[in-house]
Amino acid sequence: MSSHTGQSPTCPLKLLERLVAQQLTIFLTDNGLLLDLQSAYRAHHSTETAVLKVVADILLALDCSNLALLSLLDLSAAFDKWFASYLSGRTQQRANTDHHVAAITCRAWSPSRIGPSPTC
Repeated sequence: MSSHTGQSPTCPLKLLERLVAQQLTIFLTDNGLLLDLQSAYRAHHSTETAVLKVVADILLALDCSNLALLSLLDLSAAFDKWFASYLSGRTQQRANTDHHVAAITCRAWSPSRIGPSPTC
């Protein structure tokens, strides 16, 4: 369903999401609440730098004849399933300028697949 401007209703939500993320990042950075090794949602930090740090730590441990163990857990699929089940079947209503009320059915969106909406 499109608004009168021809944009998808998800476009303003994506903008709001980016604004909130930006403000939260500034707050966390200014108050020293981000860990030095945290890579997510930080400028000049990527998954590549995080992986390089992990590999370097493992190699250092092995060079010192220590045991190194790496355990990885991907919860994105579980979160997507919970999010989809939470939204399924929910509806909202909105009224336009001529007071016509239209029902809006929520659909599942995958928060783990970051990126712009294909309709934006």
